[in-house]
Amino acid sequence: MLRITIAETLTEQKWTLEGRLVQPWISELKSNWARTETARRERKCVVDLTGVTFIDKSGTSISGGTWLWGWANESLTPRVTTQLAKVRAFGEAENISELTNAELPDDEYLGWEMTAVAAKLLGAKGAYRCPGKNGFVYVVYSSIRFAPSGATSDGQLVECSHHTKGFAT
Repeated sequence: MLRITIAETLTEQKWTLEGRLVQPWISELKSNWARTETARRERKCVVDLTGVTFIDKSGTSISGGTWLWGWANESLTPRVTTQLAKVRAFGEAENISELTNAELPDDEYLGWEMTAVAAKLLGAKGAYRCPGKNGFVYVVYSSIRFAPSGATSDGQLVECSHHTKGFAT
């Protein structure tokens, strides 16, 4: 259960959340947020999460609420961003703002939708969604091959709480 209390003054709208931030309450929170957006106008909005006892992974987009294209992500290497720049270029040529805006308002479907578009435009073989600390990272891959038996990697060993250990390449 999630309790949402909205207190309003002339200068501020304060949202106090209490309980568990999980589905279906995340959807309820999103719809309340959208419904009261025009009432906020120029007022400051404060969200008090001190009474929240649990936040589901699907609720992490509430805090940021955005999709960030890889071509705009400064933490990615040029090897990745160069390929994804082709998606942006296509968006510019076809006047598709969802492909040219670095950040978009996110929902539970947008990540897969944008990943599917990128996969098609880049001729990818598939896509994968990796869980992370602040949501998900979507990956498209362009080749698939089996590693030879007994093969080793020169990549750095990384640990993942969901997939144990692997090598970064």
